[in-house]
Amino acid sequence: MRKVLITGGNRGLGFKLAEVLSPKHHILLTARNLSSLNEAKRKITAIVPNASITTQELDVSRFDSVKAFHKWMLSTNTTVDVIVNNAGVNDENQLENKAFDIMNTNLFGIINLTETILPQLTQDGKIILISSMLGKLKLQPPSTQKLLQEKLTKQQILQFARDLIHNYKEGNYGIWSSHIQPLYKVSKVLTNAYARHVLADLVQPNQSIFCVHPGWVKTDMGGPKAPGEVKDGIFTSRYLIEELPYGRNPQYHAKYFNDKAQIEDY
Repeated sequence: MRKVLITGGNRGLGFKLAEVLSPKHHILLTARNLSSLNEAKRKITAIVPNASITTQELDVSRFDSVKAFHKWMLSTNTTVDVIVNNAGVNDENQLENKAFDIMNTNLFGIINLTETILPQLTQDGKIILISSMLGKLKLQPPSTQKLLQEKLTKQQILQFARDLIHNYKEGNYGIWSSHIQPLYKVSKVLTNAYARHVLADLVQPNQSIFCVHPGWVKTDMGGPKAPGEVKDGIFTSRYLIEELPYGRNPQYHAKYFNDKAQIEDY
């Protein structure tokens, strides 16, 4: 039975993905709140009585939490076959330090978690990064498109994010031009850049990574006006986990998939 780690698994897309995968996979369900995780587990096992689920607290926005989670993995000899980087936040006004909080969860958190636990990914494992069509290059200013098409280092990608955090309160969006409220969008642009420029080369030769646009669906983040249902938002992730054979296929490795499991340009 393959083991799937899902971040932000207590609600929304993460919860639904855990539910549909649980009959045939062991789910390592994580989120920042352990009580909500255990409630999510209770709900899933009520639907899938034989579900195999382990819950573990993990706040991807805090490096001490990531380190503690990794220490737990080592102490329990836990490996995973799939890492689903699902946890994320959007441009909600109630975020105290919006620019930092969004980048810290959506970008820094993904990088820290993925690179920290990469040794615990099986040799033919898969990494899924939940992205968004808002992060596509064609939606960015021309000068930014050109810059992000170049081979970038992790340090350069992180610096783009830090610059935006630093300048955001002054309304200076730098290379992101005249975007209004660009934070969520930029976090996904930079996640995509990290995936194809950095992570694609970090993983072992038989491991694979994928960026996924889940679509605009009715979750706490997507809101009630979203046209899609939650089940629609896990279609591509489920395909990559259950249908795509394990082991690297260059046709799919480090590619961007839309919500219909079709490959598109970044």
